[in-house]
Amino acid sequence: MTDQAPEGSRKRIRFRWIAVAFVLLLAIGFAAAVVVYRGFVAYEPVAAQHVPGDATFAARFDLTHVMFYEPFRRSVFPLADLGSSDRRQRLEAAGIELGGEVREVVVALGASKNDWVIALGGPLSRRALSATLAEVLRGEGRAVTERGGIWAVGSGLFFAQASDGALLFAASEPRLRSVLSPSEGPALLGQGAGGLKVSSPWLPSPLSSLEASYRAGSVILVQLSAETAGPPAAAEAALRGLLEQIGGLDPVLADVARHAVIRNENGRVTSELSLSNSAAETLAERLTGLRSSR
Repeated sequence: MTDQAPEGSRKRIRFRWIAVAFVLLLAIGFAAAVVVYRGFVAYEPVAAQHVPGDATFAARFDLTHVMFYEPFRRSVFPLADLGSSDRRQRLEAAGIELGGEVREVVVALGASKNDWVIALGGPLSRRALSATLAEVLRGEGRAVTERGGIWAVGSGLFFAQASDGALLFAASEPRLRSVLSPSEGPALLGQGAGGLKVSSPWLPSPLSSLEASYRAGSVILVQLSAETAGPPAAAEAALRGLLEQIGGLDPVLADVARHAVIRNENGRVTSELSLSNSAAETLAERLTGLRSSR
């Protein structure tokens, strides 16, 4: 009996040490996960803070949603002159992995044809990003100049990195300087999978503004809400006509528009659209042509 008591005591001591070691390992693993998440995964959207206050069209797409990523990488990046696969390889060799680091894209258009801004957001390297991009472009024989932190490629493309890390492109130097400092952008754009805000002259009368939010899952659910300056019946007809115009761009979008249900709620005209992956790709491709078609 006297030998069994010490043996039982030793077993309890060993169990306590095993339990303590297990708890310590859990704590270390949790701390490491937090560090990795904050350093490499967590990201606070910032691109919507660079939408011009006078933009007539602004859209944000969260590329962490798989249904958005590939279509917009293929269709929207060329607007920022990043469409060459060879160029992307040279950028990656220089330490800029836009394909893996870009988490969101914002496209904003102004009142004139050549008034546009593209903002790429994500955990982008803030160290000499613009200068590195300029060197890659110069290596292709492009004429790239710098003035006051703004880089120019010829006379039609200007880029710079904002203090919050967003990489900005614009059609003119004044427009780029006007959005370089972060400001309070449309709240809807910075939420979830993204959003859309449109005003005249894109909208038919009597619609004065249109907002949309996206929720991504097996399909992309788009919720539309339009403000109207006219009677409800005219507003519903105007929104239906706008959806039909969008549907006229492609048979896939025509099917989406045809099944849209339009309602009048508290003085606003609303609708809900369900976009398949192919419809999202079509929208991305059509968005690419907006700048040149205006």
